[in-house]
Amino acid sequence: MSEHKAQAEVLFLAGGRDLLALSLLIETGRAPHESIGFHAQQACEKFLKTVAVLHGIVFERTHDLIVLFELPQQHNIAVPISSPISSRAKPSSVPKERALARENRGLKPAPSGAYVANR
Repeated sequence: MSEHKAQAEVLFLAGGRDLLALSLLIETGRAPHESIGFHAQQACEKFLKTVAVLHGIVFERTHDLIVLFELPQQHNIAVPISSPISSRAKPSSVPKERALARENRGLKPAPSGAYVANR
């Protein structure tokens, strides 16, 4: 098995475990919304990373679902997801929302464009 295939399989199985956890949390009807959201995000992240790794796309460590969703498309690889889901984020609002999220986590833009912790 190639290194890319092995890494993709690890990510895919981990995404499956997050999806199982998500399903179990939803079944209870009592799980906190943030726990449900966390496992939904984790499953999506791992499945999107699976696609990138399987195709040998090198990427920086990120948890940003929009970046991970767009990455394969930048290499002319279709992501197996329906377009209504991908079109929910308005492109014009995404940079503003990301900046607000970073500010809320105590991050500020550095001169290089990277983000650093506020001190």
